[in-house]
This record gives sequence, structure tokens and C-alpha cells, in this order.
Amino acid sequence: MDRDQIIKYRDNLHWEIVRHVTRLTRDNQDFDITLDRVLCTTAPSGYPVQVYGIDGETCRLITGKSDGFNIDYPRLTTPQLEELHSMILQKEYSLISLT
Repeated sequence: MDRDQIIKYRDNLHWEIVRHVTRLTRDNQDFDITLDRVLCTTAPSGYPVQVYGIDGETCRLITGKSDGFNIDYPRLTTPQLEELHSMILQKEYSLISLT
């Protein structure tokens, strides 16, 4: 795949993940999605970050940092984005109520 095809492919994966999360939390955004498996990636500053879930309101990725640090999808490699996409479509997550 050339660069434009990769960008389009990644955008499509991201769109499908967000679409699925929004459908799950459409009536009540007071839910987060907790993944059954942790994804490991790096933060913009370069340090390792573990992704535990997806914020039901913003659809940003929830990390294991205690200060509520969330990251965006471009921080994931294509294989990580594919893995997250697979986990969401195969329902390898739990919905956690925030209320």
C-alpha cells in the first residue's frame, strides 16, 4: 500500500471504532469501554503508555495514567489500530458506568 492508501485504511478503522462506540453510548454517554486486553503504545513525549479503554463521551483512548491522560488514535501503530478494531468488533470489552 502506498502512503495515501495507508492513511485511508487507518481512517476507516478509526471511523468504524468511533461509530461502534457512539452506537453503544448514544443514549447515555456516562459509560466508558474497558478493553479485555491492554494495548501498549507511546505518548507524544516518547514514554510508554498502556491503553485500557475508550472514553464514551469523547471516544479518546483511556490510558493507565492516574491523571486521566487520554491519547488520540494517531498514537497507535497500524497493527495496534487493527488490534483495537478487532477487539471492538469482536466485543472484547466491557461497558463501565460512570454514574
